[in-house]
Amino acid sequence: DPIPLHFVEQASGFGSRMIDKLFEIMESEDGQTLKEHQELVNSDFARSARFIMSVHGFGPKRAAALANAYEGSIRSIEQLESIAEREDFTHAQKLGIRYYCDSQLRIPRAEMHRHVHLLRQSCQQVDNDLAMMVCGSYRRELDTSGDVDCLLSWSSVDVAAARPSNESRGPMADLVSVLDHRGYIKGMLGHGATKVMAFAQLENGLPVRRLDIRWVAPESFPTAMLYFTGSAEFNSRMRGAALQKGFTLNEYGLFHLVDGKRAAGSTPSS
Repeated sequence: DPIPLHFVEQASGFGSRMIDKLFEIMESEDGQTLKEHQELVNSDFARSARFIMSVHGFGPKRAAALANAYEGSIRSIEQLESIAEREDFTHAQKLGIRYYCDSQLRIPRAEMHRHVHLLRQSCQQVDNDLAMMVCGSYRRELDTSGDVDCLLSWSSVDVAAARPSNESRGPMADLVSVLDHRGYIKGMLGHGATKVMAFAQLENGLPVRRLDIRWVAPESFPTAMLYFTGSAEFNSRMRGAALQKGFTLNEYGLFHLVDGKRAAGSTPSS
């Protein structure tokens, strides 16, 4: 895919004149200019930067800096590994490199069933009033999935209201503790009160998979489930249909356009 211009704008080593030239190339209909653009897209720098960005943890700015520093020579995970000792990579970037090959593999549906079973068991171990749903390709009943994308919430608004708001540890922290104790989590990419990003593995011999867990309020669970199930095209059509009926639809809820108030909705069901 062509490298986006915002990527180049953030890259070190690119002056304003060069960036202006790139925009000129993109906006021109002249055949020669388009040829120059194609050469840029296929340049060693662009190929290297695109590869580096395919590794978890590497954004446009870092990828561009590395592509510049190594003159577009980094095109494989082995080459990226070879510079790890002299580069100040973050913990997430090191994990992205370590599990890169596994992360390129799709997850068969039979394996996804096992992830879902383990996550449900772990949720019940934390609290029977937790509602959990694995979304994405799995919920669309596709044969394979790219990652394990999970939503977590209280089973109802009433249950949420009955929980103390000043608890030092929330259910997300407790769930992570259970999953870690089971040996499921192999590397933590990010962990907060409302989102967990990690690498996870069912058992030795199976690939390490990307795991995302999002905590949502019970009143947002139905629309969050819709949003994170997808597909992107379906979500776009749904938002368009909502607008035609006088609503705005997003992952947080369905709201009236006139006053911004939430429309009536349901509560989670695991």
